[in-house]
Amino acid sequence: TSGNASECDQVSQAVVGLGKLAYTKLLEHETLFFDHDLKANSVDSCDLVNSFLDRTSVQQPDCVENVFSFTHLTIQEFFAALYYVLETSPLHDIMNMEDSNNTLIGSGYLDLFFRFL
Repeated sequence: TSGNASECDQVSQAVVGLGKLAYTKLLEHETLFFDHDLKANSVDSCDLVNSFLDRTSVQQPDCVENVFSFTHLTIQEFFAALYYVLETSPLHDIMNMEDSNNTLIGSGYLDLFFRFL
């Protein structure tokens, strides 16, 4: 059963990492992110992560860079809402009026995020 606990921990870490990435990038109005964004949010490549993220390799003059996005904006908003619910003190609290004004909530932005909550 220790193998199952370890696997369960990996899945939990992947879900929380995806949620943190989704939440952070949603608040920044970004749907594309890079390897350094994944590392900053502790998102390690695994089957679960690869199921929800699309990866495109972009050829630069001196290197190849991976660009990631959630398979659909709805998926990003779901993971963002899940992270918000699971985290006791999210990086930026969207329910705080000052933060909400900064993200233009009234424009229809984040509608699905709020429905998932």
